[in-house]
Amino acid sequence: MMKEQQKQRSAKDFELTALYMSNQYMMDNKKVEQTVIGEMLSREECQPEIFAKVSPPMFTDEDCRLVFKTAEAMYRQGKAIDLLTVHEAVRAEITPEDAGIMAYKMGCYMEGKYSCCYVSDHILILQEYYTRRLGFTLLGNMIEKMQVLTDSPFDVLAETIDLCTRLLAATDCMEKLKDMPKVMEIVFEALRRRMEQHADGLTGIDMGIPTMNELLLGWQPGYLYIIAALTGEGKTALMLHSALVAAHRGKHVLIISMEMSAMHLGDRLMGISTDIPTEDWAKANLTPEQMEEAEDARKNLEKKNIKLHDTGAITMQEVMMLAKSLHSQKACDIVFIDYLQLFRGGLQRGELREQEVAQNSRMAKQLAMQLNIPVILLSQFNREVYGQKEQRPMLSNLRESGSIEQDADVVMLLHRPASADITTDKRTGYPTEGLLINIVAKNRNGQTKDLYLAHNPAMTHFADYEPPQEWIKHLTGGKERSRYELFMERKKEKEIIR
Repeated sequence: MMKEQQKQRSAKDFELTALYMSNQYMMDNKKVEQTVIGEMLSREECQPEIFAKVSPPMFTDEDCRLVFKTAEAMYRQGKAIDLLTVHEAVRAEITPEDAGIMAYKMGCYMEGKYSCCYVSDHILILQEYYTRRLGFTLLGNMIEKMQVLTDSPFDVLAETIDLCTRLLAATDCMEKLKDMPKVMEIVFEALRRRMEQHADGLTGIDMGIPTMNELLLGWQPGYLYIIAALTGEGKTALMLHSALVAAHRGKHVLIISMEMSAMHLGDRLMGISTDIPTEDWAKANLTPEQMEEAEDARKNLEKKNIKLHDTGAITMQEVMMLAKSLHSQKACDIVFIDYLQLFRGGLQRGELREQEVAQNSRMAKQLAMQLNIPVILLSQFNREVYGQKEQRPMLSNLRESGSIEQDADVVMLLHRPASADITTDKRTGYPTEGLLINIVAKNRNGQTKDLYLAHNPAMTHFADYEPPQEWIKHLTGGKERSRYELFMERKKEKEIIR
């Protein structure tokens, strides 16, 4: 009985969908289709806009679709488009009997007194009808799949939203084309804002490390950043440090964690916000003073605009939907994702794992560009780095790299020489205890260089590296001079040598 009722509901749903798809609900407008064809054939100055914004599937009239498809192919080849040239090309696709009828119809299309004043409006109407047809088709497919109890309704909904997003992007992309006056207007408006808001030269969100800010000018809107390292080398710790700094500057932060729970991330944020040793915190062995410090840190952290997603079962498509939803509420200024290789889902039969990783990195880049916010994506190295000299990483060590390097605007490779049992960094002579080298291996709009960071043993605090006093005295033969002065002199010498 239940199955019979299901079939009746299904039949009724498809009947309604078919009605919507019919002319009763104006799902097409052949007059508009014929008008656009007429404008294309009679007005050469209209053709660039028409061929940029219109595609063959937008026509429901088969004759209009054939004429447009033929004219489009001729336009791409640089051939002239008019009634005679297009009809001559169309004749090769139809029978001689139909050729005469087609000539008559094409002549009728051109009977109107066309100008380019209204072509944009006509194209928009054509796009709207096309979008309505595709929208009803998508909803019809969703209704059918929702009634299959073996399919997850959440997967069906996610798939439908993804397809709707692609549809919206495809039909709207031509409207986002910008000519050079518009581009220059955007460039100088951005320059004006930077001059007003960032007199210190920091044009992006504060990274929390002065040397990183100096080189990269902060986390830039629309940029994809890759922070890569071996396990336990500090990529998550540095991410949380930067996220907390951004939140401290009043930014809304979204953190997607594929590896750690919200509780463990919260533990780390407490470690960054206090001076409580991690061992004491883990063992809950706190003095009254430390407990008071923890309570103060808790109150401070609760005021920060940080949102965490820690299920570990999210796809990159769902990350995009979540970020876009928050951004529409003005609640997402920067996204941190930890980490790329843990994302699953979307791998089709016959595809390689590298292709899946490449798709996810590309979607992360699209997210940054669409929302015009920084997206920081953590990544791992492959095992080849262990066989390299000093285990110093290179771009080729990005695990399952695919197009990661191509998609990223900035790639940072983290290297801790001490973890490879190297006591002295050969490039600078610095002792490696507490030293983290941030190798900026790619910087789309600036120079690449090594940045030297300092970290505490628990890797909860980061700062610019400054050699210990004992090392400076040994370097200068025990002479008393400014630590900063000697450090900068040594740094400049090494840069000259390189």
